[in-house]
Amino acid sequence: MGQPSKIKRVTTYEKAHSCSVDFIMYDHRNATSKVICDYILELVRDSSNIITPKFMVDEMRRKYGIIISYNKGWGSIQHAYTVIRGTAKENYNRLPSYLHMIKENNRGTYTNIKREDDNRFQYAFFAYGASIIGWTDCRPVIIEDVTFLKSKSCGVLMIAVSKNGNNNIFPLAFGIVDSENNESYKWFFNQLRNAIGCQHRIWIYHMEKNLRKKYFLDVVLSLFYNATTIYKQTKFYTFTDEIEKVNKVAVKYLKEEEPESWTRLFHTNKRYNMLTTNDMEYMNEVLRKARQLPMLY
Repeated sequence: MGQPSKIKRVTTYEKAHSCSVDFIMYDHRNATSKVICDYILELVRDSSNIITPKFMVDEMRRKYGIIISYNKGWGSIQHAYTVIRGTAKENYNRLPSYLHMIKENNRGTYTNIKREDDNRFQYAFFAYGASIIGWTDCRPVIIEDVTFLKSKSCGVLMIAVSKNGNNNIFPLAFGIVDSENNESYKWFFNQLRNAIGCQHRIWIYHMEKNLRKKYFLDVVLSLFYNATTIYKQTKFYTFTDEIEKVNKVAVKYLKEEEPESWTRLFHTNKRYNMLTTNDMEYMNEVLRKARQLPMLY
């Protein structure tokens, strides 16, 4: 038997075509994320524009007659962000020179960087000279809080603020750390003390958050709150004894810090009518969009 013939014969011809010739085929392989990025750089660079993958799909179809997938639209946007802002690694490599230039151009500014044993970045701290000078005219109370960074490198932003004579929020210092833990808090507060001469104070708000993370018991949190707000010494020890009965590890954690730093009873300084950390919520709202950007953008 011979080999089958490779010659093909047309038996049916449909004159009416249903395929559109107005658009290039779906997810054209030459329309890569890198190529599309070149067309959208200026759009992405303008922060007033809201660029979404769906917008990219519609824009490429309308303007260039190219159909791309949702994922390719997302990848094009991310590539454009990298071109404009640099990579996370590039940002961290530039951090020392950036902090140096801050000190050179802002007299009195205090900065510091802590590295791990293998020379990898661990913590960073900076307080502008204007903030350090302005601290002398603020109420002698400092509010500190953290907020999570949402860029690719993640991390945590620590913020310290006070209030000036006009009752306005006054930023004092900023820190960038790997996570919210006792070691990062101690390092940040030590740097803050070096910068503006403040006393090391651990706020009730943060101890409560750490308790919630570690023990998850509402009864422990309730007893802790009662112990922090009570004014009678006998009742304070009653509450701490109750905490120990429920969870001995929780009491051990509380004893790591002096009661002067987290109780009304033993606290020796005035609060100057600053009884809550609500002011930090305003700061977090101001920084909401900035938290999504790379460190040095």
